[in-house]
Amino acid sequence: MRRCEHGVYIGKGERRALYCSFCTPGGPKKTREVILPVTGIGAGPERLWANGKGSGDACPRCGSQVWIETKRAGRAECAECGTEYKKRHVKMGDSNEK
Repeated sequence: MRRCEHGVYIGKGERRALYCSFCTPGGPKKTREVILPVTGIGAGPERLWANGKGSGDACPRCGSQVWIETKRAGRAECAECGTEYKKRHVKMGDSNEK
């Protein structure tokens, strides 16, 4: 795989490294916000999952807890398998947080 002069990989079919802040200031134009699960401080082994469907709010298809917000309210897209599903919880910092 090719790299730019700053050591960042250049994707297949790309002319420059889209994620290199020197080659592409501001980064790629078409990106979406990825939401990572909040583990909290002091999370013990009983609270940690690796695609284990333990939270009740994971992707119903693959169990991932990493998701992308969609334009449809209350819906999420799994960042791993692309399945769209209903979200029970809201994003951290949201004024409607339960």
